[in-house]
Amino acid sequence: MKAHRGIARRAALVATLVIALMSVVGITACSDSSGGTDSADGVPFTMPSRAEIARRASFDFPASTTAFESVKVGDELQVGLKIATTDAAAFETGSGLTLVAGQRVVTHASPIWDLNPAGEISGGNSISKSGKIRRTVEVVTPPTGTQASVRIVLANA
Repeated sequence: MKAHRGIARRAALVATLVIALMSVVGITACSDSSGGTDSADGVPFTMPSRAEIARRASFDFPASTTAFESVKVGDELQVGLKIATTDAAAFETGSGLTLVAGQRVVTHASPIWDLNPAGEISGGNSISKSGKIRRTVEVVTPPTGTQASVRIVLANA
Protein backbone atom coordinates (compact mmCIF):
# COMPACT_ATOMS: atom_id res chain seq x y z
CA MET A 1 0.00 0.00 0.00
CA LYS A 2 2.91 2.38 0.79
CA ALA A 3 4.40 1.70 -2.64
CA HIS A 4 1.16 2.75 -4.38
CA ARG A 5 0.98 6.00 -2.39
CA GLY A 6 4.60 6.73 -3.21
CA ILE A 7 3.99 6.19 -6.92
CA ALA A 8 0.88 8.36 -6.81
CA ARG A 9 2.80 11.15 -5.04
CA ARG A 10 5.61 10.96 -7.60
CA ALA A 11 3.12 11.06 -10.49
CA ALA A 12 1.38 14.10 -8.96
CA LEU A 13 4.74 15.82 -8.45
CA VAL A 14 5.82 15.12 -12.04
CA ALA A 15 2.49 16.42 -13.40
CA THR A 16 2.80 19.59 -11.32
CA LEU A 17 6.37 20.15 -12.49
CA VAL A 18 5.41 19.68 -16.16
CA ILE A 19 2.55 22.19 -15.86
CA ALA A 20 4.80 24.67 -14.07
CA LEU A 21 7.52 24.26 -16.70
CA MET A 22 5.05 24.83 -19.54
CA SER A 23 3.84 27.99 -17.82
CA VAL A 24 7.37 29.31 -17.33
CA VAL A 25 8.66 28.39 -20.78
CA GLY A 26 5.50 29.55 -22.50
CA ILE A 27 4.82 26.56 -24.73
CA THR A 28 1.25 26.03 -25.84
CA ALA A 29 0.33 23.31 -28.31
CA CYS A 30 -2.21 24.14 -30.98
CA SER A 31 -4.11 21.86 -33.32
CA ASP A 32 -5.79 21.88 -36.68
CA SER A 33 -9.34 22.12 -35.31
CA SER A 34 -9.20 24.32 -32.23
CA GLY A 35 -10.03 28.00 -32.24
CA GLY A 36 -9.32 31.05 -30.20
CA THR A 37 -8.68 34.74 -30.47
CA ASP A 38 -6.60 36.90 -28.24
CA SER A 39 -5.49 39.61 -30.65
CA ALA A 40 -7.84 40.83 -33.35
CA ASP A 41 -5.13 41.55 -35.91
CA GLY A 42 -1.88 40.09 -34.60
CA VAL A 43 -0.51 36.62 -34.11
CA PRO A 44 -3.22 34.22 -32.91
CA PHE A 45 -1.51 32.76 -29.86
CA THR A 46 -4.43 31.10 -28.08
CA MET A 47 -5.03 27.69 -29.68
CA PRO A 48 -5.40 28.94 -33.27
CA SER A 49 -7.01 26.83 -35.96
CA ARG A 50 -5.50 26.31 -39.39
CA ALA A 51 -8.21 28.57 -40.85
CA GLU A 52 -7.49 31.33 -38.35
CA ILE A 53 -3.75 31.20 -39.06
CA ALA A 54 -4.49 31.31 -42.80
CA ARG A 55 -6.80 34.31 -42.39
CA ARG A 56 -4.66 36.36 -40.02
CA ALA A 57 -1.27 35.59 -41.55
CA SER A 58 -2.44 35.65 -45.21
CA PHE A 59 -1.68 32.03 -46.11
CA ASP A 60 -3.35 29.98 -48.83
CA PHE A 61 -2.90 26.42 -47.55
CA PRO A 62 -3.53 23.89 -50.35
CA ALA A 63 -6.05 21.06 -50.05
CA SER A 64 -3.11 18.64 -49.80
CA THR A 65 -2.14 20.11 -46.39
CA THR A 66 -1.59 17.40 -43.76
CA ALA A 67 0.23 16.97 -40.45
CA PHE A 68 -0.66 20.55 -39.46
CA GLU A 69 0.52 21.51 -35.99
CA SER A 70 1.52 24.67 -34.21
CA VAL A 71 3.11 25.62 -30.94
CA LYS A 72 3.67 28.91 -29.12
CA VAL A 73 7.27 29.39 -28.05
CA GLY A 74 7.92 32.70 -26.34
CA ASP A 75 6.57 35.47 -28.58
CA GLU A 76 6.44 33.27 -31.69
CA LEU A 77 3.89 30.92 -33.14
CA GLN A 78 5.70 28.07 -34.89
CA VAL A 79 3.76 26.09 -37.49
CA GLY A 80 4.69 22.87 -39.25
CA LEU A 81 2.80 21.10 -42.01
CA LYS A 82 3.19 18.93 -45.08
CA ILE A 83 1.97 19.70 -48.58
CA ALA A 84 2.20 17.86 -51.88
CA THR A 85 5.41 18.83 -53.67
CA THR A 86 3.24 19.67 -56.67
CA ASP A 87 1.42 22.30 -54.57
CA ALA A 88 4.54 24.13 -53.35
CA ALA A 89 4.53 26.79 -56.10
CA ALA A 90 0.79 27.42 -55.69
CA PHE A 91 1.24 27.77 -51.90
CA GLU A 92 4.02 30.32 -52.45
CA THR A 93 2.06 32.35 -55.01
CA GLY A 94 -1.32 32.12 -53.25
CA SER A 95 0.23 33.19 -49.95
CA GLY A 96 2.07 36.14 -51.50
CA LEU A 97 5.47 34.71 -50.61
CA THR A 98 8.78 35.13 -52.39
CA LEU A 99 10.87 32.12 -51.48
CA VAL A 100 14.50 31.95 -52.59
CA ALA A 101 16.01 28.55 -53.42
CA GLY A 102 18.83 27.67 -51.06
CA GLN A 103 17.92 30.39 -48.53
CA ARG A 104 17.57 29.23 -44.91
CA VAL A 105 15.50 31.56 -42.78
CA VAL A 106 14.39 29.21 -39.98
CA THR A 107 17.63 28.63 -38.12
CA HIS A 108 16.38 27.29 -34.81
CA ALA A 109 14.92 24.00 -33.68
CA SER A 110 11.28 23.67 -32.68
CA PRO A 111 9.22 21.08 -30.83
CA ILE A 112 7.51 20.43 -34.18
CA TRP A 113 10.42 20.23 -36.67
CA ASP A 114 14.03 19.14 -37.05
CA LEU A 115 16.76 21.75 -37.21
CA ASN A 116 18.55 20.32 -40.25
CA PRO A 117 16.03 18.84 -42.67
CA ALA A 118 17.12 16.79 -45.67
CA GLY A 119 16.18 18.24 -49.03
CA GLU A 120 16.14 21.46 -51.01
CA ILE A 121 15.26 24.48 -48.88
CA SER A 122 13.54 27.61 -50.17
CA GLY A 123 12.89 30.41 -47.71
CA GLY A 124 11.84 33.98 -47.26
CA ASN A 125 10.42 36.63 -44.96
CA SER A 126 7.41 38.86 -45.47
CA ILE A 127 4.63 40.73 -43.72
CA SER A 128 0.96 39.63 -43.80
CA LYS A 129 -1.56 41.63 -45.84
CA SER A 130 -2.77 43.29 -42.63
CA GLY A 131 0.77 44.48 -41.89
CA LYS A 132 0.50 43.06 -38.37
CA ILE A 133 2.32 39.70 -38.67
CA ARG A 134 5.92 38.97 -39.70
CA ARG A 135 6.04 35.67 -41.61
CA THR A 136 9.19 33.57 -41.89
CA VAL A 137 8.65 30.57 -44.16
CA GLU A 138 10.72 27.64 -45.41
CA VAL A 139 9.60 24.91 -47.77
CA VAL A 140 11.78 21.80 -47.66
CA THR A 141 11.42 19.56 -50.70
CA PRO A 142 12.85 16.08 -50.11
CA PRO A 143 15.20 14.49 -52.66
CA THR A 144 12.58 11.78 -53.16
CA GLY A 145 8.96 11.63 -52.12
CA THR A 146 5.79 13.51 -52.75
CA GLN A 147 5.41 15.68 -49.63
CA ALA A 148 7.28 18.87 -48.83
CA SER A 149 7.65 20.11 -45.26
CA VAL A 150 6.64 23.69 -44.54
CA ARG A 151 8.10 25.48 -41.52
CA ILE A 152 6.56 28.80 -40.51
CA VAL A 153 7.46 31.24 -37.74
CA LEU A 154 4.94 34.00 -37.01
CA ALA A 155 5.52 37.03 -34.82
CA ASN A 156 3.88 40.41 -34.42
CA ALA A 157 5.38 42.92 -36.86
